[in-house]
Amino acid sequence: MKIQLFIRELVGALTADTVRRIQDNFQRLQDKLSADILTSGQWRLMELTFSEDATQRGIPHNLGFVPLDVIETSIKGTGTLTYNFGLFTEQDVVVTVGSTNPADPLVVRFLVGRL
Repeated sequence: MKIQLFIRELVGALTADTVRRIQDNFQRLQDKLSADILTSGQWRLMELTFSEDATQRGIPHNLGFVPLDVIETSIKGTGTLTYNFGLFTEQDVVVTVGSTNPADPLVVRFLVGRL
């Protein structure tokens, strides 16, 4: 993650020492964000709704790599969801859904990516 700064616009209004301190602070912020486990990875938030069962359904994630991790944030409705990690590809997350009820669809939100 690179943070671009607008230093040229500030140079006339600030002393060189102040500009250096501002740059140092932004560097510290960048270093902290790069070290954080959630902000340093590449993630996609997905929300899926299922009203019928599905076996090994591929869902496009558009990450460009095979995701290794899923963090489920919400699950509502009737049904079960299994992440088929061994079938994940550079294009798709693969899930199996069972015991659904069209009157109460299963709605799942999760982050998919790499820690």
